[in-house]
Amino acid sequence: LSSVLRVAKHDGELFDVVIKESGQEAGKILHVGDNSWSDVDQAKNKGLQPIHWCPSERDLPFVNQITSNSGSWDGDLASSIFTGLAQKRRWTHSNDNSNGINFWKFIGYEVIGPLYLSFVCWVASRAVDLQTDNIFFLARDGYNLIKVYDLLNERWKLPIQPFYMYSSRRLLNIPRIQKLDEEALSFLTTPNPCMRVNHFLERIGLDANLFKDRIHSFGFDSLDQNLTTKYGLFVSDQLHQNMRGLIKSLESVILELAACERSKLLSYLNEIGIGEGKSIVVDVGWQASSIKSLQDLLAMDGKNPDLYGLYFATWQFAQAAIDAGCHVESFFLHLNRPQHRAEILAECVELMEAFFGAPHPSVVGLENTGGEWMPIYGEREIDESQKQQLEIATEAA
Repeated sequence: LSSVLRVAKHDGELFDVVIKESGQEAGKILHVGDNSWSDVDQAKNKGLQPIHWCPSERDLPFVNQITSNSGSWDGDLASSIFTGLAQKRRWTHSNDNSNGINFWKFIGYEVIGPLYLSFVCWVASRAVDLQTDNIFFLARDGYNLIKVYDLLNERWKLPIQPFYMYSSRRLLNIPRIQKLDEEALSFLTTPNPCMRVNHFLERIGLDANLFKDRIHSFGFDSLDQNLTTKYGLFVSDQLHQNMRGLIKSLESVILELAACERSKLLSYLNEIGIGEGKSIVVDVGWQASSIKSLQDLLAMDGKNPDLYGLYFATWQFAQAAIDAGCHVESFFLHLNRPQHRAEILAECVELMEAFFGAPHPSVVGLENTGGEWMPIYGEREIDESQKQQLEIATEAA
């Protein structure tokens, strides 16, 4: 080993040691390596028989297929360790990728694993620095992150025990609505890809069939009429305005539903103890809406919570939460900075959300059954094949 002998192949000195210690003629020594200079040219210069090993790209770890753009590489010990572990696993595991399973194992071990570990190490460190009383990993992004935290806790004996908290944009935002102002109206009419008329009402929690006449009166042909494109944009501005009008007309129904859900949610939040002492919420991030929603809800309950949001990444939109007095910190990207990382994430937001996703669907409501809070799940967004692929990847991670 050059690290033991303190001589290297790069200048040929290690080959001199090999020839001397083996007692063999240089021409009878075979050397195999992948570096054209150190393993081939320098071996030839010393008289050895070299074989230049050129692995195919699919045999290489992802980190060796493309130069890192994250800015975390230079002089960073963790990056070096992650790379070494990825290379070692490729060498010790079959690269037969005929059924596609190994590809997802490679994604999990080489990409998702380092993301989880780096982020959760930072979360644990900040939790200790902030001397927090509680740490809440929000569903669904925190499903696998809390498992990583538990693994670290076994080693480090961390002073703060984690809690997996049921959460979603819908679960936290519908109960916040006390009047149908512009903020509430914008949230309720936010377009997602390929939405129909009934989808807008059903995601609020309303049965569209009960409002057929009203739906027709606002210019819609049917409950199944397509309103948004596959890119998540309204087909026309007129359809957008029609939906805003329909939602406004249902204000009393929506406020009644919101009040009912608010009562349940506040009971759940009080029971798990969020807002008591200094609490951290952990989420992937983007707009940091979760901490603002929690702060507003707890304030409605007469509390003055001391909450800290620790996010993987936040866009500039998260400034609204900061302006509202929320404590927001980000690991990989904070308010679109640094710019080169923002450019990376802009290309793969959906993929990142999948990497941090849970095997269960989004939580759309809560029920207290026998003294235990149970989640109400929405529809599954991915098919069985995608679910299996992500399970393979997260297990490898």
